[in-house]
Amino acid sequence: MNKIRLSLLAVTVAVVCAVAVVPSAVQANNGATVITEFGCGLIPADSGLPIFLSTTDSHVVNTPSGRTSLTCHFEIPEEYWPTMTMRNSGFMCGTQFGSTTNSFAVVSTDGTAMLRCQINTNPN
Repeated sequence: MNKIRLSLLAVTVAVVCAVAVVPSAVQANNGATVITEFGCGLIPADSGLPIFLSTTDSHVVNTPSGRTSLTCHFEIPEEYWPTMTMRNSGFMCGTQFGSTTNSFAVVSTDGTAMLRCQINTNPN
């Protein structure tokens, strides 16, 4: 139950950050909307670290067919670098275009982390 609450918090934070701080949105030739450099967060339950990670090294691509890809890259404070690579998947992830459990996070021993989510709001 606690993990569900934390995951819902992450969705709320990601949606609020993505909607509240959208400095650049570009519509490409194929009609896709690309948004970059917005606030993105990764909660401890999804990263495996004891701290919340945040970044603006992020981008989301939303296509006219309803497919959305979110990618965020994080720098981890050195005192929290893991001694081994940690991976997690299947947690709730959301953007202003929708939410999904088709998610993946990697936390690396070099002090970086990556979050990727694939959303399909039109499965037909």
